[in-house]
Order: sequence, then structure tokens, then C-alpha cells
Amino acid sequence: MSRQHLASALILLAISVALLGALQLALVLPGSDVPAVLALFTIAACVYAAAGIFAWWRRPTNAMGMLITLGGFALLIAGLGNATVAPLEIVGAVFSTAIFAVIVHLLLAFPSGRLDSPSAAATVIGGYVVALPLQLPFVFASADSREFAVASTTQRIAGAAIMISAAAILTNRLVRAQPRTRRILLPLYSYGVIAVLAVPATSLVFTTLGVRGGVAMPVIQLIVLTGVPLAFTAGVLSGSFARTGEIIQLSEWLGASDSRRGPLTAALAHTLGDSSVQLAFRLDKSDSYVDEHGTPVKLHSDTRHRGQVAITTNEREIAVIGYDTQLTARDEDVRRAGQVVAIAIDRTRLANELIAAQRDVVASRARLVDAADQERFRIAQNLHDGIQVQLVLLALEAQQLANASDTPRNVSTRATELRKRIDAAAGDLRRLVHDVVPLALLQRGLVAAVEDLVDRMPIPTDLVTEHENPALTSTVENTAYFVIAEALANTVKHSGATSASVRIDSNPERVFLEVKDNGRGGAVAGKRGLGGLADRVDALGGHFSIDSVPANGTRLIVELPCG
Repeated sequence: MSRQHLASALILLAISVALLGALQLALVLPGSDVPAVLALFTIAACVYAAAGIFAWWRRPTNAMGMLITLGGFALLIAGLGNATVAPLEIVGAVFSTAIFAVIVHLLLAFPSGRLDSPSAAATVIGGYVVALPLQLPFVFASADSREFAVASTTQRIAGAAIMISAAAILTNRLVRAQPRTRRILLPLYSYGVIAVLAVPATSLVFTTLGVRGGVAMPVIQLIVLTGVPLAFTAGVLSGSFARTGEIIQLSEWLGASDSRRGPLTAALAHTLGDSSVQLAFRLDKSDSYVDEHGTPVKLHSDTRHRGQVAITTNEREIAVIGYDTQLTARDEDVRRAGQVVAIAIDRTRLANELIAAQRDVVASRARLVDAADQERFRIAQNLHDGIQVQLVLLALEAQQLANASDTPRNVSTRATELRKRIDAAAGDLRRLVHDVVPLALLQRGLVAAVEDLVDRMPIPTDLVTEHENPALTSTVENTAYFVIAEALANTVKHSGATSASVRIDSNPERVFLEVKDNGRGGAVAGKRGLGGLADRVDALGGHFSIDSVPANGTRLIVELPCG
């Protein structure tokens, strides 16, 4: 979700909370003996919602903001139990302890907003079960009934079990935490546990002291509960936990299998909450940078709201992360995220260097193929414009000699034979020039040249094409033509086929060729002929394959880049 859409959604959410709060006050205040306490109840709910929405805005990829907001709605619904409308009283009574389940959820989900273990998930689910379904008997049973007593005992025991489980999980986290982290976690965890225990504890204290009624007890309870969202929001937004949740997710990304990983740049953008993140890998022994796909990139030149952090390993710069300083104020957050995936960055950088080198090799080989084609065209042009013209002139002179009135009969006969042999030589030369540089290919393109080939086949041959004539380089077009020509020549010479077919397809990036026959099969690409063309296809970065099972014909498939 974009920042603009998120802002709109959170504004609507804030308006909804305000309207619900106003509705709650309108329902519960009239005729109440303790309006200040009921107003404080609504204020506490709004504090939860406001803190949650603020945390959600500042850390949109962290679920803590959503959970804190959920606590606000739980309090708003619970507050309906003070209304004088019977259905609302029932709903409010059911949700009266839901806030404690939400607080347990917050404790076990901090700082990432995610439950990191099955035991934590089971504890949170148990908390919601205790707070909601086990609350139903209190709504429908009378206070002096046996069902009420059983439900009360069951809820107390289950609630104690949930708190013991949560305390064990939190204690284990504190033991495993680093000292600096422990100094932050301990007060936060302690306050959260105190907030959960505050309601039964204050009730017990006031009962022991013999204090009945009054507003002191609910006010103390609400004040303690109101501090919870503020504490968790501060923990999410400040200190070493500002990005801890997302860093944890980034670490999980690093530990995932290659098949499950998304792009590295996307993982960093998710971690930093900044879709404009740019990850540029520095090429070794160069000041040039490439992206994840090996494509050369330039870092953002507009530095008004852009920051850049270099990622290093062994005191060597391997990449630069560009980010929006309005979304991520501290470069330390970016540096920490970069260091978490530094190994993956370095591996990707090396892979990109290989990709760039491979592209250079392919481009170099393509230039060699193109140079060979240019030389081929030059030789063919010389043959056509030089020797072929000379042969035509010699044929004309021989015919003139044969037709001269003063030429002896035997000389005339021999001159006529010489002209025929010159014509045959010129025809052979013309065919050779056509094989080297087909005129149709030069003048009308690949499909027209292949149509000419198909028309001259001695066996029935079909041409199927969906080729939309993308911008092909002459090297690619020549290679495609010679592959088809060689495959059809082999079909006629060696396969014993009675029919064949040619297919040409393309998209903006690739050209696909297929030549099939119904011959005897068993064809292989040797060192010459198709083997040489396979090398040519490979030099252009294409793919060449032959499927030729004996007695099942031959199928040649070639894929070439358009550019």
C-alpha cells in the first residue's frame, strides 16, 4: 500500500474511532452516577487508537500499530456494557476482559508485531479464548448460581495458566537478549504484566481494605491500562527497536531458500518502509554500479530528500543503498539493514559482475558473427558484381562468335557449347551467391526469404508464422534464415521425409524457430552444418536443441534474441 493510500485509510480509521467514542459517551453518560469514570474509559480507548494509528503510520510494515489500535476498539466495545440498551450491555459484557488478551498479544508480539513461536501463538489464542468465550457464562448466568461459580473458577485458572505461559516466554526472551536490549525489554515487559494484573490486584487490595464502591479503583485501573499503548508505541518508534521487527523479517528472508526469496531490493524496501529504496552494486575495480539484474544504474542525483549509505565487507565497499530521508531519518537504520544482508549483497554483486561479463562476451561474440556476415556479404557482392558479370559478358562474346557469318561451322559449334558451359557456370555462381546472401532476405526480410525456401522444397512443406516483424538485427535475421535453410537441406538430403513444416513466432524480445519433418530421425548436430549453426546461435545468446528420435522424425527448435 502506498503512503497516500495508507494515510487515507488511517484518517478514516481515526474518524471512525472518534465517532464511536462520541456514540459511546452519548449512550453511557446520561443518568450515570460516575460520568467522570465513564468519560475516562472512552479517553483510554481513544488513547489506544491514537497511539496505534500513529505507530501504524510511522511503521506501516510493523503490525504493532494495528494491535495497539485493536486494543482501542476492544475498550470501546467493552465500554458499551455501561449503556442502558440491553443488547449493547450484553456485547460490552462479553468484551469486558478482551483488552487483557490484547495486552498479552502485544507483549508476545513485540517488537515485530509477529508471534515468533508456536508457544507464543498458542498462548495468545488461549488468552482470547479466556477473554471472550469464557466470559459468556457471566453474561447469562446469575451471580449466585452454580454455573457462575464454575465459570469464575475456570476463567481464573485458565487466566493464571495464560499469564504463567506468557511470563515464561518473556523470561526466556530476557535471558537470551543482549544486555542493552534487556535494559529496554525488562521495563516494558514488567509494565505490560502489571497492567494485566492491575484489575484483579486492585480489586483484591480494595476488598482487603474494606473499601466498597467509589471511583478510585476504576480510575487507577484505567490509568494503568492507558499507559500500555504509550509504552509500546514508544518502544516501537524509538531506541534500538525502531526497526527491530523489520530487521528480524529481513534476517528470515536471508535464511529462506533461494526459491522462496523475493528480490533483495524489495526485501530492503519492505524493511525500511520505503518503496523508493535503490540498491546499487559496485563493480569490482570500478566506480560503476549495476542493479540486481546486472543493468548499469546511476545513483539519484537529487539529494534534497535522498540519503546514501555504503555497505562494506572487509573494509571494501560492495554496494550503496539510496533511501528517502523523510521516511527514514537515521542512516544507522539503513546501515543495520544493509549489514544484515551484506553477504547476500556481496553474492548478488558477484553474480551481477558475472552477468555483466557474460553480456560483454555475448556482445563480443555477436560482433564477431556480424563481422563474418559482413565479410560474407562483401565476398558475395564481389562475386556478383565481378566474376558473374564477367561470365555473362564471356557468354555473350561466345554467342556472338558462334553467330558470326564468317565463323567456320566447327568453331561455331564449339563456341555454342562454350556459351552453354559459361551459362551453367554463371547459374552455379548465382546459386552460390544466393546461398551466401539470399536476395529475398536482403530486400524483403526473414519471412519472405523463408517463403522462397519453402516454395523451392521438393517435398510438401508448410510455413506457419505469427512473426510480427520486430526490429531484428541483420545478424539475428541472417542466423535465423541459415538455421532454417540448413535444416530444410538436411531434411531433403538425409531424412527421407515426405513432408516438413516450418514455424516462425516472435515477441518483442525473442524469435522462435521450429523445423519438423516426418523422416527417419536420428539426426545430430555435428561439427559442420547444424553444429556450426548451433555455435552461431549460442554466440548470439540463443538456445539450440534437436529432438530426433529414430523413426519419429526430427524437430529442431531455436530461440534467438531480437536485438
